[in-house]
Amino acid sequence: MKKTKDTLSKELIESHRYENIKARIRARYKQSYIKDVLLGGIDGSVSTFAIVAGTIGGGFPSIVALVLGASSFIADSLIMAISNFQATKSIGDQLEQVRKEQSLISTIFPKAL
Repeated sequence: MKKTKDTLSKELIESHRYENIKARIRARYKQSYIKDVLLGGIDGSVSTFAIVAGTIGGGFPSIVALVLGASSFIADSLIMAISNFQATKSIGDQLEQVRKEQSLISTIFPKAL
């Protein structure tokens, strides 16, 4: 069902009411790690496979392929964890800044609508 311009206007006005803004300020971001686990697993598998296949294809001994594969897996896991931490922290910092701004606005204009 397509929303009309009038319905969208009412939703916009409703979302900017004092009580709704206050509820959004108090709401907390919920982190889900499913996407990160899937992305990290696929990325780690592909790059580790490429390294192992390259060493085997290059005629190196199996122990070299094993060592390079293990080191690649550890490095990929570590960098994925660090990247995820930084991304999650950045999102949290950004949301905290928005909460502060919204709180200030609702303090200055307590009953704007």
